[in-house]
Amino acid sequence: MIVEDVSLDDSPLRDAPVLVARVRCRKGALRRSRCGRKAPRHDNGGGGRSWRHQDFGCFRVELSGPVPRVECRLHGVVVSRVPWAEPGSRFTRGF
Repeated sequence: MIVEDVSLDDSPLRDAPVLVARVRCRKGALRRSRCGRKAPRHDNGGGGRSWRHQDFGCFRVELSGPVPRVECRLHGVVVSRVPWAEPGSRFTRGF
């Protein structure tokens, strides 16, 4: 995982400020989220995704970033695997 940027989002739409870390996967072969095998890129996934992480002091923490989709012969087009979260989860493994 590569952290590209960290910012504090204190939008009035949120109850409290949130520490947002923009992340991306390392360059290299993409893997299917379900079986973990290498797969070719299909597209950029239609936008960013976010995951809730453990709090840092008094701040809520979210990881946010793009996740490309890959082609799988068995499951069709699926989101690629990310090392910080389980497939389909909106929470990091550390949460």
